[in-house]
Amino acid sequence: MRLGALRARATIQATGDAEEAAVLEPLLSQYINEGYDRLAEAFGLKECEMLQTEEDEPVLPAWAHGAIADYASWMLMRNGNAQRQSRGLQFRAAFEEARARALRAGRSRFTGIYP
Repeated sequence: MRLGALRARATIQATGDAEEAAVLEPLLSQYINEGYDRLAEAFGLKECEMLQTEEDEPVLPAWAHGAIADYASWMLMRNGNAQRQSRGLQFRAAFEEARARALRAGRSRFTGIYP
Protein backbone atom coordinates (compact mmCIF):
# COMPACT_ATOMS: atom_id res chain seq x y z
CA MET A 1 0.00 0.00 0.00
CA ARG A 2 1.48 3.32 -1.04
CA LEU A 3 1.59 6.47 1.08
CA GLY A 4 -1.44 7.97 -0.67
CA ALA A 5 -3.51 4.88 0.11
CA LEU A 6 -2.24 4.83 3.70
CA ARG A 7 -3.28 8.47 4.14
CA ALA A 8 -6.73 7.80 2.71
CA ARG A 9 -7.27 4.70 4.85
CA ALA A 10 -6.14 6.36 8.08
CA THR A 11 -8.31 9.41 7.36
CA ILE A 12 -11.41 7.33 6.60
CA GLN A 13 -10.89 5.26 9.75
CA ALA A 14 -10.45 8.36 11.92
CA THR A 15 -12.97 10.77 10.40
CA GLY A 16 -15.10 8.83 7.94
CA ASP A 17 -14.19 11.18 5.09
CA ALA A 18 -11.09 10.78 2.90
CA GLU A 19 -11.31 14.47 1.93
CA GLU A 20 -10.13 15.41 5.43
CA ALA A 21 -6.58 14.19 4.68
CA ALA A 22 -5.46 17.65 3.54
CA VAL A 23 -6.71 19.18 6.79
CA LEU A 24 -4.87 16.59 8.90
CA GLU A 25 -1.47 17.19 7.30
CA PRO A 26 1.38 17.30 8.38
CA LEU A 27 0.37 15.24 11.43
CA LEU A 28 -1.05 12.46 9.29
CA SER A 29 2.24 11.86 7.46
CA GLN A 30 4.15 12.12 10.73
CA TYR A 31 1.97 9.45 12.36
CA ILE A 32 2.22 7.18 9.31
CA ASN A 33 6.00 7.38 9.41
CA GLU A 34 6.06 6.76 13.17
CA GLY A 35 3.98 3.62 12.70
CA TYR A 36 6.23 2.57 9.84
CA ASP A 37 9.33 3.01 12.01
CA ARG A 38 7.84 1.00 14.88
CA LEU A 39 6.89 -1.88 12.59
CA ALA A 40 10.22 -1.81 10.77
CA GLU A 41 11.99 -2.01 14.12
CA ALA A 42 9.86 -5.00 15.08
CA PHE A 43 10.95 -6.73 11.86
CA GLY A 44 14.56 -6.00 12.77
CA LEU A 45 15.11 -3.32 10.13
CA LYS A 46 17.38 -0.60 11.46
CA GLU A 47 16.93 2.20 8.97
CA CYS A 48 14.07 2.78 6.57
CA GLU A 49 13.57 5.86 4.46
CA MET A 50 10.61 8.02 5.38
CA LEU A 51 7.56 7.85 3.17
CA GLN A 52 7.34 11.28 1.53
CA THR A 53 5.69 11.09 -1.88
CA GLU A 54 2.32 9.58 -2.73
CA GLU A 55 4.04 6.71 -4.56
CA ASP A 56 6.41 5.69 -1.72
CA GLU A 57 5.71 2.22 -0.38
CA PRO A 58 6.91 0.64 2.90
CA VAL A 59 9.54 -2.09 2.58
CA LEU A 60 7.48 -4.39 4.78
CA PRO A 61 5.33 -7.41 3.94
CA ALA A 62 1.97 -6.47 2.44
CA TRP A 63 0.05 -7.74 5.49
CA ALA A 64 1.78 -5.11 7.66
CA HIS A 65 0.81 -2.08 5.56
CA GLY A 66 -2.69 -1.80 7.00
CA ALA A 67 -1.25 -1.69 10.50
CA ILE A 68 0.60 1.51 9.63
CA ALA A 69 -2.75 3.15 8.82
CA ASP A 70 -4.18 1.73 12.06
CA TYR A 71 -1.39 3.38 14.03
CA ALA A 72 -2.00 6.73 12.33
CA SER A 73 -5.76 6.44 12.94
CA TRP A 74 -5.21 5.76 16.62
CA MET A 75 -2.84 8.70 16.95
CA LEU A 76 -5.36 11.01 15.28
CA MET A 77 -8.17 9.82 17.56
CA ARG A 78 -6.34 9.68 20.90
CA ASN A 79 -6.82 13.37 21.69
CA GLY A 80 -10.53 13.51 20.96
CA ASN A 81 -13.48 13.15 23.28
CA ALA A 82 -14.07 9.93 25.25
CA GLN A 83 -16.14 8.32 22.48
CA ARG A 84 -13.49 9.09 19.87
CA GLN A 85 -10.72 7.78 22.12
CA SER A 86 -12.70 4.61 22.70
CA ARG A 87 -13.08 4.08 18.94
CA GLY A 88 -9.37 4.68 18.52
CA LEU A 89 -8.43 1.89 20.91
CA GLN A 90 -9.47 -0.76 18.40
CA PHE A 91 -6.94 0.64 15.93
CA ARG A 92 -4.24 0.64 18.58
CA ALA A 93 -5.03 -2.99 19.40
CA ALA A 94 -4.86 -3.94 15.73
CA PHE A 95 -1.50 -2.20 15.38
CA GLU A 96 -0.08 -3.88 18.48
CA GLU A 97 -1.26 -7.26 17.21
CA ALA A 98 0.51 -6.69 13.89
CA ARG A 99 3.61 -5.49 15.75
CA ALA A 100 3.64 -8.67 17.84
CA ARG A 101 3.32 -10.71 14.63
CA ALA A 102 6.24 -8.74 13.17
CA LEU A 103 8.34 -9.44 16.25
CA ARG A 104 7.66 -13.16 15.85
CA ALA A 105 8.46 -12.98 12.13
CA GLY A 106 11.67 -11.06 12.85
CA ARG A 107 12.99 -13.93 14.92
CA SER A 108 13.98 -16.29 12.18
CA ARG A 109 16.23 -18.52 14.21
CA PHE A 110 15.98 -20.21 17.55
CA THR A 111 18.51 -19.54 20.28
CA GLY A 112 19.15 -21.33 23.52
CA ILE A 113 17.88 -24.70 22.28
CA TYR A 114 20.24 -27.59 22.78
CA PRO A 115 19.88 -31.19 21.55
